[in-house]
Amino acid sequence: MGKTVRKLFITRRYREAYYQLTPGANESFWQKIGENETSVGAKFLIACDSRWCNEKYAGWGIIDYPDAQAVQKATAANEKNDLFRYVDTDTYLGQPVEDNQLFTGFESVKDTLDTIYQLFLIKNLSNDPWEGLSSYTRDLIWARVAESIANNGGKGVLWCQTDWSNEEYDGYGVIAWPNIEAQQSHFADLRKIGWHRYVYALTILGKKTNP
Repeated sequence: MGKTVRKLFITRRYREAYYQLTPGANESFWQKIGENETSVGAKFLIACDSRWCNEKYAGWGIIDYPDAQAVQKATAANEKNDLFRYVDTDTYLGQPVEDNQLFTGFESVKDTLDTIYQLFLIKNLSNDPWEGLSSYTRDLIWARVAESIANNGGKGVLWCQTDWSNEEYDGYGVIAWPNIEAQQSHFADLRKIGWHRYVYALTILGKKTNP
């Protein structure tokens, strides 16, 4: 892993102050936030709307930064521009794992109107059922998961390790699915191999909102 830091943000809700903004003030607010990010060399990799599948979350996205110092500078600028007065958001810092061949980047995805993005946030795998498995069995489970993703037309987009910044979670990742039925079929496969006995994760589905 290099110096690159990717910030996952999960927007829980927009605060009442946000809804009181005039259309012009709203546009100016988001423009300023975008300027804060680009001024430190950050790039939005994806933003998704997720309210349609989980009303607890308005949406989520991932921003790429050149290093941790850039994250700190952008956050300070956003603080000055009252971002946190208007938006209630959880964030997780991760570093991309480059040697994982399952995750091939956003450029490998051909978006259509039916494309669904699955964000998954994996909690610490140090649980008794998982630790009780042999390394052979663990590898076999991971192989079955990868096979199901491929068979259902999924594309692994990215995987980031987060335990260095938040010990509650091992990492987060994104998988693109050609449609909702493919994602549902994959989860049927996961149930067959007892996946949720071993891996504790939060999944949020999203529809892409940015180009």
